[in-house]
Amino acid sequence: MKSMAKENKKGYCVLYISDRVPPIFNAVNILIHRLLRHFPDDSYVFLSRSFKGNLEEKIDEALRLPGCYVYVLNSSLWRFFPRILNRQSTWKWFQVPAIFMQGMQVVRKKSVKHLLVVPNGFSENFLLATCWLHRITSIPMSIYFFDIFDRGQRCNWEDRVLSSIERMALRMASHVFVMSEPLQEHYREKYGIKPILLHHPVDLSSYNSACDIEKGKVKQSGNPLRIVFTGMVYEAQRDSIVNLVKVVEELPNVELHLYTPITEAKLYWMGITGDHVIFHGRVSHKEIPAIQQNADILFLPMAFNSVYPHMIKMIPPNKLREQIAAGKQVVKTASPSKLPEYLAAGRPILIHAPSYSYVAWYGKTHQCAEVVDIPDLQALRNAVLRLQNDKSYCDLLVTNARKAVDQHDVAKVSKILQQCLGITT
Repeated sequence: MKSMAKENKKGYCVLYISDRVPPIFNAVNILIHRLLRHFPDDSYVFLSRSFKGNLEEKIDEALRLPGCYVYVLNSSLWRFFPRILNRQSTWKWFQVPAIFMQGMQVVRKKSVKHLLVVPNGFSENFLLATCWLHRITSIPMSIYFFDIFDRGQRCNWEDRVLSSIERMALRMASHVFVMSEPLQEHYREKYGIKPILLHHPVDLSSYNSACDIEKGKVKQSGNPLRIVFTGMVYEAQRDSIVNLVKVVEELPNVELHLYTPITEAKLYWMGITGDHVIFHGRVSHKEIPAIQQNADILFLPMAFNSVYPHMIKMIPPNKLREQIAAGKQVVKTASPSKLPEYLAAGRPILIHAPSYSYVAWYGKTHQCAEVVDIPDLQALRNAVLRLQNDKSYCDLLVTNARKAVDQHDVAKVSKILQQCLGITT
Protein backbone atom coordinates (compact mmCIF):
# COMPACT_ATOMS: atom_id res chain seq x y z
CA MET A 1 0.00 0.00 0.00
CA LYS A 2 2.58 2.56 1.08
CA SER A 3 6.30 2.01 0.92
CA MET A 4 6.99 3.75 4.25
CA ALA A 5 4.04 2.25 6.11
CA LYS A 6 4.25 -0.82 8.31
CA GLU A 7 2.02 -3.83 8.20
CA ASN A 8 -1.12 -3.66 10.32
CA LYS A 9 -0.68 -6.98 12.11
CA LYS A 10 -3.67 -6.70 14.44
CA GLY A 11 -6.29 -5.71 11.87
CA TYR A 12 -6.96 -2.48 13.79
CA CYS A 13 -8.95 0.00 11.72
CA VAL A 14 -9.74 3.70 12.12
CA LEU A 15 -12.81 5.04 10.32
CA TYR A 16 -11.92 8.52 9.06
CA ILE A 17 -15.10 10.56 8.57
CA SER A 18 -15.24 13.88 6.73
CA ASP A 19 -17.13 15.54 3.89
CA ARG A 20 -13.88 15.92 1.92
CA VAL A 21 -11.11 13.33 1.85
CA PRO A 22 -8.01 12.79 -0.28
CA PRO A 23 -7.54 12.97 -3.25
CA ILE A 24 -9.75 16.10 -3.21
CA PHE A 25 -7.21 18.92 -3.23
CA ASN A 26 -7.25 21.31 -0.29
CA ALA A 27 -4.94 22.23 2.58
CA VAL A 28 -6.49 19.86 5.12
CA ASN A 29 -6.28 16.87 2.78
CA ILE A 30 -2.63 17.60 1.99
CA LEU A 31 -1.85 17.51 5.72
CA ILE A 32 -3.97 14.39 6.30
CA HIS A 33 -2.27 12.68 3.36
CA ARG A 34 1.12 13.33 4.96
CA LEU A 35 0.00 11.88 8.29
CA LEU A 36 -1.73 8.78 6.93
CA ARG A 37 1.19 7.79 4.72
CA HIS A 38 2.97 6.88 7.96
CA PHE A 39 0.08 4.75 9.27
CA PRO A 40 0.27 0.94 9.07
CA ASP A 41 -1.21 -0.75 6.00
CA ASP A 42 -5.00 -1.17 6.04
CA SER A 43 -5.31 0.65 9.36
CA TYR A 44 -7.89 3.18 8.12
CA VAL A 45 -10.77 3.65 5.70
CA PHE A 46 -12.65 6.78 4.63
CA LEU A 47 -16.32 7.64 4.86
CA SER A 48 -17.25 10.67 2.79
CA ARG A 49 -19.89 12.08 0.47
CA SER A 50 -20.39 10.78 -3.04
CA PHE A 51 -20.36 14.12 -4.83
CA LYS A 52 -18.15 17.17 -5.12
CA GLY A 53 -20.33 20.00 -3.93
CA ASN A 54 -17.97 22.88 -4.74
CA LEU A 55 -16.83 23.68 -8.25
CA GLU A 56 -13.37 24.72 -7.04
CA GLU A 57 -12.65 21.25 -5.67
CA LYS A 58 -10.10 19.38 -7.76
CA ILE A 59 -8.81 15.83 -7.69
CA ASP A 60 -5.05 15.53 -7.23
CA GLU A 61 -3.91 11.98 -7.96
CA ALA A 62 -0.76 12.59 -5.91
CA LEU A 63 -3.03 12.72 -2.84
CA ARG A 64 -4.56 9.32 -3.52
CA LEU A 65 -3.64 6.75 -0.88
CA PRO A 66 -3.29 3.39 -2.69
CA GLY A 67 -5.14 0.52 -1.10
CA CYS A 68 -7.37 2.76 1.05
CA TYR A 69 -11.05 2.27 0.35
CA VAL A 70 -13.45 5.22 0.38
CA TYR A 71 -17.01 4.45 1.43
CA VAL A 72 -19.49 6.99 0.14
CA LEU A 73 -23.16 7.75 0.63
CA ASN A 74 -25.52 5.67 -1.48
CA SER A 75 -25.06 7.22 -4.93
CA SER A 76 -28.50 6.32 -6.24
CA LEU A 77 -30.31 7.77 -3.22
CA TRP A 78 -28.31 11.00 -3.04
CA ARG A 79 -27.44 11.65 -6.69
CA PHE A 80 -29.74 14.70 -6.79
CA PHE A 81 -28.23 16.32 -3.69
CA PRO A 82 -25.76 18.64 -5.45
CA ARG A 83 -28.63 20.20 -7.38
CA ILE A 84 -30.75 20.54 -4.25
CA LEU A 85 -27.93 21.96 -2.11
CA ASN A 86 -27.24 24.63 -4.69
CA ARG A 87 -30.72 25.93 -3.97
CA GLN A 88 -31.03 25.27 -0.26
CA SER A 89 -28.01 24.43 1.93
CA THR A 90 -30.17 23.40 4.90
CA TRP A 91 -31.00 20.19 3.04
CA LYS A 92 -27.59 18.89 4.10
CA TRP A 93 -29.10 17.94 7.46
CA PHE A 94 -31.15 15.25 5.72
CA GLN A 95 -27.82 13.56 5.00
CA VAL A 96 -27.24 12.78 8.67
CA PRO A 97 -29.25 9.50 8.66
CA ALA A 98 -27.53 8.44 5.43
CA ILE A 99 -24.07 9.08 6.88
CA PHE A 100 -25.04 7.19 10.02
CA MET A 101 -26.41 4.19 8.11
CA GLN A 102 -23.38 4.02 5.81
CA GLY A 103 -21.15 4.24 8.88
CA MET A 104 -22.96 1.31 10.47
CA GLN A 105 -22.33 -0.75 7.32
CA VAL A 106 -18.62 0.08 7.41
CA VAL A 107 -18.41 -0.85 11.10
CA ARG A 108 -19.92 -4.26 10.30
CA LYS A 109 -17.57 -4.88 7.36
CA LYS A 110 -14.34 -3.64 8.93
CA SER A 111 -12.70 -4.15 12.28
CA VAL A 112 -13.35 -0.52 13.23
CA LYS A 113 -11.92 0.27 16.64
CA HIS A 114 -11.91 4.08 16.49
CA LEU A 115 -13.87 6.87 14.82
CA LEU A 116 -11.90 9.93 13.71
CA VAL A 117 -14.06 12.80 12.46
CA VAL A 118 -12.52 15.83 10.78
CA PRO A 119 -14.97 18.73 10.42
CA ASN A 120 -13.59 20.06 7.14
CA GLY A 121 -15.52 22.75 5.32
CA PHE A 122 -19.26 22.88 6.02
CA SER A 123 -19.47 19.43 7.56
CA GLU A 124 -21.62 19.89 10.65
CA ASN A 125 -23.77 17.03 9.43
CA PHE A 126 -20.78 14.66 9.41
CA LEU A 127 -19.88 15.57 12.99
CA LEU A 128 -23.47 15.03 14.14
CA ALA A 129 -23.70 11.69 12.32
CA THR A 130 -20.44 10.56 13.93
CA CYS A 131 -21.89 11.36 17.36
CA TRP A 132 -24.88 9.12 16.53
CA LEU A 133 -22.53 6.37 15.36
CA HIS A 134 -20.49 6.58 18.55
CA ARG A 135 -23.61 6.57 20.73
CA ILE A 136 -25.03 3.42 19.10
CA THR A 137 -21.81 1.41 18.66
CA SER A 138 -19.84 2.66 21.72
CA ILE A 139 -16.76 2.83 19.47
CA PRO A 140 -14.39 5.54 20.78
CA MET A 141 -14.61 8.83 18.86
CA SER A 142 -11.94 11.47 18.38
CA ILE A 143 -12.22 14.89 16.71
CA TYR A 144 -9.51 16.66 14.74
CA PHE A 145 -10.18 20.41 14.48
CA PHE A 146 -8.25 22.33 11.84
CA ASP A 147 -10.26 25.46 12.61
CA ILE A 148 -12.78 26.83 15.08
CA PHE A 149 -16.03 24.88 14.67
CA ASP A 150 -18.50 27.22 16.37
CA ARG A 151 -17.34 30.76 15.60
CA GLY A 152 -19.97 32.40 17.79
CA GLN A 153 -22.07 33.83 14.97
CA ARG A 154 -25.84 33.63 15.44
CA CYS A 155 -27.19 34.78 12.08
CA ASN A 156 -29.71 31.92 11.79
CA TRP A 157 -30.90 28.73 13.41
CA GLU A 158 -28.04 26.73 11.90
CA ASP A 159 -25.48 28.90 13.67
CA ARG A 160 -27.23 28.23 16.96
CA VAL A 161 -27.29 24.49 16.27
CA LEU A 162 -23.51 24.48 15.88
CA SER A 163 -22.99 25.31 19.54
CA SER A 164 -25.13 22.36 20.66
CA ILE A 165 -23.39 19.95 18.27
CA GLU A 166 -19.96 21.12 19.39
CA ARG A 167 -20.83 20.78 23.08
CA MET A 168 -22.27 17.28 22.58
CA ALA A 169 -19.36 16.10 20.42
CA LEU A 170 -16.68 17.31 22.82
CA ARG A 171 -18.45 15.63 25.70
CA MET A 172 -18.38 12.32 23.80
CA ALA A 173 -14.84 12.56 22.37
CA SER A 174 -12.00 10.46 23.71
CA HIS A 175 -9.48 12.87 22.20
CA VAL A 176 -9.69 16.33 20.69
CA PHE A 177 -6.83 17.27 18.36
CA VAL A 178 -6.02 20.86 17.39
CA MET A 179 -3.28 22.45 15.28
CA SER A 180 -2.27 25.56 17.24
CA GLU A 181 -1.69 26.70 20.80
CA PRO A 182 -4.40 29.42 20.64
CA LEU A 183 -6.97 26.91 19.38
CA GLN A 184 -5.93 24.58 22.18
CA GLU A 185 -6.47 27.40 24.67
CA HIS A 186 -9.82 28.28 23.06
CA TYR A 187 -11.30 24.85 23.80
CA ARG A 188 -9.62 24.66 27.19
CA GLU A 189 -11.29 27.91 28.30
CA LYS A 190 -14.63 27.10 26.69
CA TYR A 191 -15.08 23.52 27.87
CA GLY A 192 -12.40 22.88 30.49
CA ILE A 193 -10.74 20.18 28.38
CA LYS A 194 -7.11 19.75 27.34
CA PRO A 195 -6.91 19.21 23.57
CA ILE A 196 -3.89 17.46 22.11
CA LEU A 197 -1.70 19.74 20.02
CA LEU A 198 -0.67 18.34 16.63
CA HIS A 199 1.45 20.87 14.81
CA HIS A 200 0.85 20.97 11.07
CA PRO A 201 3.15 18.28 9.63
CA VAL A 202 5.69 18.65 6.85
CA ASP A 203 7.83 16.06 5.09
CA LEU A 204 11.31 17.43 5.67
CA SER A 205 12.83 15.06 3.10
CA SER A 206 10.85 16.83 0.37
CA TYR A 207 12.76 20.01 1.13
CA ASN A 208 16.14 18.38 1.46
CA SER A 209 15.87 17.11 -2.11
CA ALA A 210 13.38 19.47 -3.73
CA CYS A 211 15.95 21.44 -5.68
CA ASP A 212 19.67 22.10 -5.80
CA ILE A 213 20.06 25.30 -3.83
CA GLU A 214 23.08 26.35 -1.86
CA LYS A 215 22.91 27.30 1.78
CA GLY A 216 22.91 31.04 2.18
CA LYS A 217 21.78 31.57 -1.42
CA VAL A 218 22.43 35.13 -2.53
CA LYS A 219 20.27 36.87 -5.13
CA GLN A 220 22.12 37.41 -8.39
CA SER A 221 22.83 41.05 -9.12
CA GLY A 222 20.32 42.55 -11.55
CA ASN A 223 17.66 39.88 -11.03
CA PRO A 224 14.38 41.03 -9.43
CA LEU A 225 13.86 40.24 -5.77
CA ARG A 226 11.26 37.44 -5.80
CA ILE A 227 8.75 37.55 -2.95
CA VAL A 228 6.71 34.34 -3.15
CA PHE A 229 3.30 33.42 -1.77
CA THR A 230 1.93 29.88 -2.18
CA GLY A 231 -1.59 28.80 -1.28
CA MET A 232 -5.20 29.92 -1.28
CA VAL A 233 -6.11 33.60 -1.09
CA TYR A 234 -9.30 34.48 0.80
CA GLU A 235 -10.74 37.20 3.01
CA ALA A 236 -8.58 36.22 6.00
CA GLN A 237 -5.50 37.24 4.00
CA ARG A 238 -6.69 39.81 1.48
CA ASP A 239 -5.80 43.18 2.99
CA SER A 240 -2.29 42.07 4.03
CA ILE A 241 -1.56 40.94 0.48
CA VAL A 242 -2.96 44.21 -0.87
CA ASN A 243 -0.56 46.08 1.43
CA LEU A 244 2.41 44.17 0.05
CA VAL A 245 1.23 44.81 -3.52
CA LYS A 246 1.32 48.56 -2.81
CA VAL A 247 4.84 48.27 -1.40
CA VAL A 248 6.12 46.13 -4.25
CA GLU A 249 4.74 48.54 -6.83
CA GLU A 250 6.85 51.34 -5.32
CA LEU A 251 10.12 49.42 -4.93
CA PRO A 252 12.49 49.01 -7.87
CA ASN A 253 13.34 45.53 -9.10
CA VAL A 254 10.98 43.70 -6.70
CA GLU A 255 8.28 41.22 -7.74
CA LEU A 256 5.46 39.43 -5.92
CA HIS A 257 4.85 35.93 -7.28
CA LEU A 258 1.50 34.30 -6.44
CA TYR A 259 1.06 30.53 -6.76
CA THR A 260 -2.63 30.10 -5.96
CA PRO A 261 -5.55 28.04 -7.30
CA ILE A 262 -7.95 30.97 -7.44
CA THR A 263 -8.43 32.76 -10.76
CA GLU A 264 -6.63 35.88 -11.89
CA ALA A 265 -10.06 37.54 -12.28
CA LYS A 266 -10.80 36.87 -8.59
CA LEU A 267 -7.45 38.36 -7.59
CA TYR A 268 -8.25 41.45 -9.64
CA TRP A 269 -11.65 41.71 -7.91
CA MET A 270 -9.87 41.54 -4.55
CA GLY A 271 -7.54 44.35 -5.54
CA ILE A 272 -4.49 42.08 -5.82
CA THR A 273 -3.06 43.28 -9.10
CA GLY A 274 -0.16 45.34 -10.37
CA ASP A 275 2.71 45.56 -12.83
CA HIS A 276 5.03 43.80 -10.38
CA VAL A 277 2.51 41.11 -9.40
CA ILE A 278 3.01 37.84 -11.28
CA PHE A 279 0.20 35.28 -11.21
CA HIS A 280 1.21 31.64 -11.74
CA GLY A 281 -2.08 29.90 -11.02
CA ARG A 282 -2.38 26.54 -9.37
CA VAL A 283 0.57 24.15 -9.26
CA SER A 284 0.82 20.60 -7.96
CA HIS A 285 1.66 20.34 -4.27
CA LYS A 286 4.69 18.27 -5.32
CA GLU A 287 6.10 21.33 -7.08
CA ILE A 288 5.66 23.60 -4.07
CA PRO A 289 8.92 22.75 -2.20
CA ALA A 290 11.10 23.70 -5.18
CA ILE A 291 9.12 26.90 -5.75
CA GLN A 292 9.46 27.92 -2.10
CA GLN A 293 13.17 27.10 -1.97
CA ASN A 294 13.84 29.24 -5.02
CA ALA A 295 12.21 32.32 -3.48
CA ASP A 296 14.19 35.24 -2.13
CA ILE A 297 11.51 35.96 0.49
CA LEU A 298 8.49 33.85 1.49
CA PHE A 299 5.39 35.86 2.37
CA LEU A 300 2.90 34.78 5.04
CA PRO A 301 -0.12 37.14 5.44
CA MET A 302 -3.12 37.23 7.75
CA ALA A 303 -5.81 39.89 7.52
CA PHE A 304 -6.15 42.92 9.76
CA ASN A 305 -9.77 43.19 8.58
CA SER A 306 -11.29 39.93 7.38
CA VAL A 307 -14.49 41.49 6.02
CA TYR A 308 -14.51 42.59 2.38
CA PRO A 309 -14.83 46.43 2.25
CA HIS A 310 -17.80 46.39 -0.13
CA MET A 311 -19.72 44.13 2.29
CA ILE A 312 -19.48 46.43 5.30
CA LYS A 313 -22.38 48.68 4.26
CA MET A 314 -24.49 45.69 3.24
CA ILE A 315 -24.39 43.90 6.62
CA PRO A 316 -26.55 45.05 9.58
CA PRO A 317 -24.41 46.48 12.42
CA ASN A 318 -25.09 43.64 14.88
CA LYS A 319 -24.30 40.98 12.26
CA LEU A 320 -21.23 42.89 11.17
CA ARG A 321 -19.89 42.87 14.74
CA GLU A 322 -20.42 39.11 14.91
CA GLN A 323 -18.69 38.59 11.58
CA ILE A 324 -15.72 40.76 12.55
CA ALA A 325 -15.40 38.95 15.89
CA ALA A 326 -15.56 35.56 14.14
CA GLY A 327 -12.94 36.65 11.62
CA LYS A 328 -10.66 37.82 14.42
CA GLN A 329 -10.99 34.45 16.14
CA VAL A 330 -9.98 32.67 12.94
CA VAL A 331 -6.92 34.88 12.50
CA LYS A 332 -6.03 34.46 16.18
CA THR A 333 -6.10 30.65 16.10
CA ALA A 334 -5.31 29.74 12.48
CA SER A 335 -2.11 27.93 11.61
CA PRO A 336 -1.79 28.02 7.81
CA SER A 337 -0.56 24.80 6.22
CA LYS A 338 2.18 26.79 4.49
CA LEU A 339 3.79 27.76 7.83
CA PRO A 340 5.82 24.54 8.32
CA GLU A 341 6.57 24.46 4.59
CA TYR A 342 8.07 27.94 4.77
CA LEU A 343 10.08 26.94 7.85
CA ALA A 344 11.50 23.94 6.03
CA ALA A 345 12.29 25.83 2.82
CA GLY A 346 15.38 27.55 4.20
CA ARG A 347 14.43 31.00 2.91
CA PRO A 348 13.72 34.23 4.88
CA ILE A 349 10.08 34.60 5.89
CA LEU A 350 8.09 37.83 6.00
CA ILE A 351 4.95 37.73 8.16
CA HIS A 352 2.42 40.54 7.82
CA ALA A 353 -0.33 39.89 10.33
CA PRO A 354 -2.01 41.38 13.44
CA SER A 355 -0.15 41.12 16.74
CA TYR A 356 -2.89 38.84 18.12
CA SER A 357 -2.57 36.36 15.24
CA TYR A 358 -1.01 32.94 15.75
CA VAL A 359 1.50 33.39 12.91
CA ALA A 360 2.78 36.70 14.35
CA TRP A 361 3.13 35.07 17.78
CA TYR A 362 4.92 32.10 16.21
CA GLY A 363 7.36 34.24 14.24
CA LYS A 364 8.26 36.35 17.28
CA THR A 365 8.44 33.44 19.74
CA HIS A 366 10.77 31.37 17.56
CA GLN A 367 12.51 34.41 16.04
CA CYS A 368 12.18 32.69 12.68
CA ALA A 369 10.60 35.47 10.60
CA GLU A 370 10.50 39.20 10.08
CA VAL A 371 7.14 40.19 11.56
CA VAL A 372 5.20 43.34 10.65
CA ASP A 373 2.18 43.31 12.96
CA ILE A 374 0.69 46.69 12.07
CA PRO A 375 -1.00 47.68 8.78
CA ASP A 376 1.63 50.30 8.04
CA LEU A 377 3.07 50.45 4.51
CA GLN A 378 6.30 52.14 5.60
CA ALA A 379 6.96 49.45 8.21
CA LEU A 380 6.28 46.77 5.61
CA ARG A 381 8.56 48.51 3.11
CA ASN A 382 11.37 48.69 5.69
CA ALA A 383 10.95 44.97 6.40
CA VAL A 384 11.29 44.07 2.72
CA LEU A 385 14.41 46.22 2.40
CA ARG A 386 15.95 44.67 5.52
CA LEU A 387 15.43 41.15 4.17
CA GLN A 388 16.81 42.29 0.83
CA ASN A 389 19.99 43.83 2.22
CA ASP A 390 20.85 42.24 5.58
CA LYS A 391 22.21 38.77 4.82
CA SER A 392 23.38 38.03 8.38
CA TYR A 393 19.88 38.74 9.70
CA CYS A 394 18.35 36.47 7.04
CA ASP A 395 20.79 33.70 7.97
CA LEU A 396 19.71 34.00 11.63
CA LEU A 397 16.01 33.74 10.67
CA VAL A 398 16.68 30.67 8.53
CA THR A 399 18.71 28.98 11.29
CA ASN A 400 15.93 29.55 13.82
CA ALA A 401 13.31 28.35 11.34
CA ARG A 402 15.14 25.06 10.89
CA LYS A 403 15.12 24.58 14.65
CA ALA A 404 11.40 25.38 14.90
CA VAL A 405 10.39 23.06 12.06
CA ASP A 406 11.54 19.99 13.98
CA GLN A 407 8.26 19.95 15.94
CA HIS A 408 6.42 19.79 12.58
CA ASP A 409 8.25 16.68 11.37
CA VAL A 410 5.53 14.47 9.89
CA ALA A 411 6.98 11.24 11.32
CA LYS A 412 6.80 12.64 14.87
CA VAL A 413 3.33 14.17 14.49
CA SER A 414 1.93 11.01 12.87
CA LYS A 415 3.34 8.87 15.68
CA ILE A 416 1.53 10.98 18.29
CA LEU A 417 -1.74 10.66 16.38
CA GLN A 418 -1.36 6.89 15.98
CA GLN A 419 -0.65 6.40 19.68
CA CYS A 420 -3.74 8.38 20.66
CA LEU A 421 -5.91 6.37 18.26
CA GLY A 422 -4.61 3.10 19.72
CA ILE A 423 -2.67 1.99 16.64
CA THR A 424 0.34 -0.19 17.39
CA THR A 425 2.75 -1.94 15.04
